[in-house]
Amino acid sequence: MEFCTNCGQPLDPVTRTCPVCGGTNADVPVQYQAPARSGFTPALKKRIGSGIMLALCILATISVVLSFFSKSTFSVSYFNVNFDILGILTAIAFWIVYAAARSPEYEMSIGGLKFTSVIITIIKVIFWIGFGVFVVIAILCFAAPSAVSSAITVTPDSPDVLDELIPYFSNSAVVTLIGVACIFGAILFLIANIFFYGNISKSVKSIIASVEADQHRMVKLGTVSVWLIVLGILSVLVSFGSHIYAEKEIDILAVAADLVSAAMLFLGAALAKKVKDTPVPSSQAPQYTNYQ
Repeated sequence: MEFCTNCGQPLDPVTRTCPVCGGTNADVPVQYQAPARSGFTPALKKRIGSGIMLALCILATISVVLSFFSKSTFSVSYFNVNFDILGILTAIAFWIVYAAARSPEYEMSIGGLKFTSVIITIIKVIFWIGFGVFVVIAILCFAAPSAVSSAITVTPDSPDVLDELIPYFSNSAVVTLIGVACIFGAILFLIANIFFYGNISKSVKSIIASVEADQHRMVKLGTVSVWLIVLGILSVLVSFGSHIYAEKEIDILAVAADLVSAAMLFLGAALAKKVKDTPVPSSQAPQYTNYQ
């Protein structure tokens, strides 16, 4: 549709004259003014699709391969092969996010980011269940120690800690220690769920919101980066101690898996910092321009 250059009203499509002011010199159509893109999404894609993310994808894949030969917390076994379900899902999500970030289009598909958010939610639910189990066991240990004490028996499949504790402590003392350990475990699960996975969840959702709005709306990435560095250092220290002071022969695959996990934590911290520092356009208010 053409518009009058004098008063801006629509022209008669047949006579090409203005029915309001009668103007007849409206031979030049008024161009539509469309909102200009801020340029934030391409800048964000460039950082998400960097070499750090590619390295994370490769390490996540290596971690899945290593999990085939060593059983982890969230793995299941079929035909004597272990499958780390969450590890496999995480690797798939990483590759989807990387592919979306490397796409040539201006926009970025958020399917991989939403998939990652779902995985984090699943982990949070698992941790809340673990927190609840620890709390229930701790309550039983302190509220009904005799019942718990009578239930403690050492079998060939019992944890080594029971074999070591029972000869030196009475059953009531062991129950107390179990209760204290469960309280400590519940606190760790609570801290991890609220301050670690909670912040990761918020940061991923904020990235999704930023992509959808083409504006910087990201939060908690700095906090996540610090957490990942701390966990990476702790992972290295725990792995070093457990393998160096282990009485049995060192498991090379287990060492490799620990190193890969630590490397992923450090790379994740670097990626979070890199994404956090994505340049913000000088003005994120809607801008308008003419398109020829």
